[in-house]
Amino acid sequence: MNSLWRRRQCTKYNGCPYIVQKAAYAVHTEKGRAEVMEQVKAYLANASAIRTALEKQGYEVYGGVNAPYIWVRTPDGLDSWSFFTVLLTKAQLVCTPGAGFGASGEGYVRLTAFGTPEDTAKAIKRLSAL
Repeated sequence: MNSLWRRRQCTKYNGCPYIVQKAAYAVHTEKGRAEVMEQVKAYLANASAIRTALEKQGYEVYGGVNAPYIWVRTPDGLDSWSFFTVLLTKAQLVCTPGAGFGASGEGYVRLTAFGTPEDTAKAIKRLSAL
């Protein structure tokens, strides 16, 4: 029995798990590729909506065109952690302080478009209320 168990463990768990292999296979089917592209389009639409809303408010914005991340220059000379605190306490939004990306990231925060369209609309509404 021990040799059978060992053979099972070595062939089933030596590398990528079977369920992950099946998922990878599904993604590479025609239907899977279409579903992935639909999701990518949704994230890019979220990014575009966030970027547009921030630009309308007068923020200096980078990214969010062909990527799901939007970089925003912090207003009024705030450092990235201070602006993080403003967004968290006044808009109940979480972002990533640019300081975490090194010296060049300071003075910016990073927002993400990896959310549902409904949550993105709520976030934009909160940002607009600042």
